[in-house]
Order: sequence, then structure tokens, then C-alpha cells
Amino acid sequence: MKEAEEAYEKALPQYRASEESLGEANTLGALGDLYVRTDRLKEAEEAYEKALPQYRASEESLGEANTLLALGELYVRTARLKEAEDAYERVLAQYQAIEARLGEANTLKALGILYVRTERLKEAEEAYGKALPLYQVIEDRLGEANTLRWLGALYVRKARLKEAEDAYERALSQYRAIEDRLGEANTLGGLGALYVRKAKLKEAEEVYERALSQYRAIGDRLGKANTLRALGALYMRTDRLKEAEEAYEKALSEFRAIGARLGEANTQKVLGDLYVRTDRLKEAENAYEEALSQYRAIKDRLGEASTLQGFGGLALERGASSAAFGFYLDALALQRELDDRLGMAGTHGYLARVAARAGRGERAIVLGCRALAMLQQIDDVSGQSLMVQDLLVLLVQREESEDAVLVLAWALARRLGDAFAGELEPMIWELGIDLETVSMDELVDAALVELKAWSERYEQILRDRGEDPYAPLEDA
Repeated sequence: MKEAEEAYEKALPQYRASEESLGEANTLGALGDLYVRTDRLKEAEEAYEKALPQYRASEESLGEANTLLALGELYVRTARLKEAEDAYERVLAQYQAIEARLGEANTLKALGILYVRTERLKEAEEAYGKALPLYQVIEDRLGEANTLRWLGALYVRKARLKEAEDAYERALSQYRAIEDRLGEANTLGGLGALYVRKAKLKEAEEVYERALSQYRAIGDRLGKANTLRALGALYMRTDRLKEAEEAYEKALSEFRAIGARLGEANTQKVLGDLYVRTDRLKEAENAYEEALSQYRAIKDRLGEASTLQGFGGLALERGASSAAFGFYLDALALQRELDDRLGMAGTHGYLARVAARAGRGERAIVLGCRALAMLQQIDDVSGQSLMVQDLLVLLVQREESEDAVLVLAWALARRLGDAFAGELEPMIWELGIDLETVSMDELVDAALVELKAWSERYEQILRDRGEDPYAPLEDA
């Protein structure tokens, strides 16, 4: 890459001297791409910004559109999501005006990815749905396969697991047909995550191992590192903590070797989680500190917020509820700035747990209900299921009627194919509900009405005594 950069830098003054706007623009665009690959994002942005007026001067609409698309992707990389969306919308209109169908499809796919990032899952599905037939019409099998893979990930998020598996299998078939081993490996990784979600952990481990073998065969160290980290998470899930630590350490070594600072930070964060799990709290603190430093250096604020959540969990393990609540509030402030709706919902759930641990039951219920409402807005079924289970525990502790939450817990677990639904079903029958004659939708609608009334009652309790649910928490 150093030689390529030197060649581009040498060519630039020659194009300028001969007033060749198109040559200058193409060289600046190539430099921007190179800077992106080497994580020099500020320099990349400057190069793209310089290329744009040169393309306009030479009336090269396709080059201008391609550069705008690259800028949009750069804005996503730097968490400037509104700017990214604006760039994508502009470039989409340009591609459509010049009938560049490949560019149009690529932009729709990029918009889909952005919508997922901003929890607009319906819009994401629509964007992918528009991109897919465009790729098929122009017979771009790689674009089609990539879009199917992104659709698979989206379906996983929406708990449409059968559709997710179908999309991944179709993508896998396409990648194999065009002998794209990287795409095949990436899709195997997606299938692994799907199997984890379905609690098919043996199958998940098998496909992760196949993906790992593929990445090694093609020399893709980033894919190898990401898969090792995924295997580590799987080992954590199955209580194989020694194997998890070994996988994380191998992943960390790979990320460092290729200079992938985001991967390194992500792995330090999950190592911190593992150290908390194994009661090595000082090591956890060191890992979180290292992750936080890395995230701040690369300006990854989502990662920073995630690590602050980790510090919150660590403080809770140390019995410091007040400090834990403060860390979660710091994470929430960042997530609000970034409009990270999934992150905000999760942090509300953590705040509820801390409040419950500190004996602030009413506050815990209010925060938990707010978390549940947020998860419902973004249609995160898995998150809703976990939150409802937390609320169920709170209700039982307070000797409240838990019928509505019990029904919701059963319905969500059933939607996810979770074995927990089978454990809850006898309790639903004991409530006098005939599951053979009453539809699930009717049950859920009635439960939601009851839950809303119950939530409003606890909100009023806090208002009556002038308690802000986000006020700093004092240790009990």
C-alpha cells in the first residue's frame, strides 16, 4: 500500500499541471479508498471532498456519484449517521438520473445497512427489497448474495428465524456458485450467530469452525479474528470459560497483528466481561480501561458506551450500586447523542436491575417498563423477552399480580422458539386461559393493556413523591 500511495501522490501534481480534472479526481478517489483501508479516515474524507469538485468540473456524473457513496460509507464509519443518510439520498437520485443500476442497487443496500444501524428495520427491509431485484436484473450475483446475507441478519434481528436461515442458505449457494470463499465464510458466520440465537449451539460451533477454516485458507486474518471472537462468545454461553479466554486471546493477537483497532477494542471489552464472570475483577477493570482508551482513540462512541456498560456491571459486582447506576447513566447519555435506540433500551434494562438491587423497586419497575416500550418500538423480540422476564421477577418480589407479564413472557418465548415457553404454558392454563380457543394475538393485546395501566401507576407513584428515575442512586 505504501508504494501505491507514493504512486498516487506522484501522479497528482502531474494531473494538476496539465489541468486534467478527471485524472486528478480519479487519483484523489483512489487515495481516499487507500486511506480508508489504512484507517486514516480524516485524510480519506479530505481526499474525497477534493475529488468531488473535480468530477463536477469534468462533468463526470458517475465518478461524482461513486465518491458521494464512498463519503456516505465514511460517515457511517465515523458514526455521523445523519450526514451519511443525506449523502446516500443525494447519490441515489444521481444514480437513478443517469440510469446506473449497479450504483442504485449498491446505494439501496448501503441505506438498508444504515437503517439497521438506526433501528429503522422496516425501512431497511424495504431498501434491501428494492436492491435485490436490481442486482438480479443486471445479473450481479455478488451483489445479490451480499444483499441476501444482510437480509438474513435483519431477519435474525426481527426474530424471523426461518426467513433468516432461508436467506443465508440462498446467499451461501450464490457465493459457492461464483466461488467467492470470503462471502461464503462471512455467511457461515451469520449462520453461526443464527444457530446461537436458536440455541442450536452444536450446529453453531460447527459452522463457526467451517468459517474459521475458510478464512485461514484464503488468508483473511480479520475474518479469522472475528470468528475466534464469536467462538469465544459461544464458549461463554456454554460455560467453557477456559476455551473462551483462549479464543479471545487468539483473536486479540490477530487484531493487533493487522492493526485492527476496533476489533482489538471489542475483544478487550468481551475479555473484561469474561473476567467479571470469573471473579477476576481487577483484570476486568484493566481490560475495560484498555477498551475505553481504544474506542476513544478511534472515536467509536458506540463502543465507548458499551464499555461504560461493562464498568457498570463491574461496579455492581463490587456492591457499588450508586457507581454502577452512574456508569449506566453515562452510557445512556452517549447513546442518546447517537440516537442508538437499541443501546438506550438495553441501558434502561440495566438501570432497572441496579435499582432493583438497591431496593428501589418502584424505580426499577418504571425503568424496566420504559425499556420494554423502547424494545417494542424497534421490534426487538429477544430483548423484549429478557426484559419481560426481569419484570416478572420484580412483580413476584412485590407480590403484585403478574398475570399480564406471564402471558407476555410466554408469547414472546414461543415466538422465539424458546424452550422457556413450554415451562410457562402450564402456568397459563392455571390462570384459566384456554389456549386452544383463545388466539395469541388476543391474549397479548389484553396483556399489553393491563401492563400499560400497571406501568402508569408506578410512574405516578414516582411523580407523587418527586422522584426522578434517572436521579443519582444512593447505595442502600
